[in-house]
Amino acid sequence: MNPLRAIWVFNFCVYLAGRLTFGHNDLRDLDNQPADCDIIPMRLLAVAGPTSVPGLQRENIMLTYEFDFQKTLQAAALLLRAHHNRMEYIRLLKLLYIADRELLAKIGRTLTGDQAIAMKRGPVLTTVYDLIKGKGSVATNAEWATAIRTEGYEVTLSGDVGTNRLTKAEAIVLEDVCLRYRDTDSEGPSDLTHEFREWAEVFDESRADSSPVIDWATALAAQGKGELIEEARRMTRERQAADTAFGG
Repeated sequence: MNPLRAIWVFNFCVYLAGRLTFGHNDLRDLDNQPADCDIIPMRLLAVAGPTSVPGLQRENIMLTYEFDFQKTLQAAALLLRAHHNRMEYIRLLKLLYIADRELLAKIGRTLTGDQAIAMKRGPVLTTVYDLIKGKGSVATNAEWATAIRTEGYEVTLSGDVGTNRLTKAEAIVLEDVCLRYRDTDSEGPSDLTHEFREWAEVFDESRADSSPVIDWATALAAQGKGELIEEARRMTRERQAADTAFGG
């Protein structure tokens, strides 16, 4: 192992031990520690860049997450069960996006972790759309197809994937979204997403063939949760740092 990386891993382990001992809030004061402190503050590590900390990248301007296939599959299946195992795929895409957006405002992260783009009919989760269209990887396409099949413009639930990967908060939001839009056609959720600021700010009608990426930070601010943006970024940096340190 590279000596600098080994030092970083050691310091990160010390950091984790400190979190377990003193609690998260107390560790925020580490940012004010002197430069020769043995414990390296996470905010400094997260923005140090690959030249000083191997494997880490500088903070992205946009707030993004890592796609979680299993959570997404179970969430899609839950929504389909609530719609008698069948719905238009545009409706599934919109309901998943709305659930992602609302969870973001509640807990600082999305359920799917997917990247959203602004298209003519509103925000679209890119990886989910690829899975529906059979354009994902061979492995994920096969697993997705064992439970969810695309038939024309509709998707149907054909297998049981359980709900063990979904948290209670995630399941509650999904069920609430189902109930809220139960009596609307597929255009209802789609029309609603046109009112979302994060879509309106980047979609250009004159360039409808383009698909600009939606910043989840804008979605937070649009819901009156702008104060959570830095905390959400911090949480993302820590997860990325942990994955880097322990080979995730």
